[in-house]
Amino acid sequence: MGNGRYVRAVISGFVCGLGIATLLEQFAIVPLRTVPLVAFPVGMAVVGLALGWPRGGAEPGPVPTPGRVEGVAPAGT
Repeated sequence: MGNGRYVRAVISGFVCGLGIATLLEQFAIVPLRTVPLVAFPVGMAVVGLALGWPRGGAEPGPVPTPGRVEGVAPAGT
């Protein structure tokens, strides 16, 4: 059903949060402590999970096959 969508979303959110925490520490915006170092990656992992969660909607229908288009000559003529 999801084909690993949740796992990829959580991992990418965690890595993004880790990067944000590192940048905030490097630019001296937030001091490096345990709380920001844990809160940002975990929070972003939750956001990633929420964005990766499937929302309602119709199942995709069949893909239409290409057919003859009026007014266009066939290829090779």
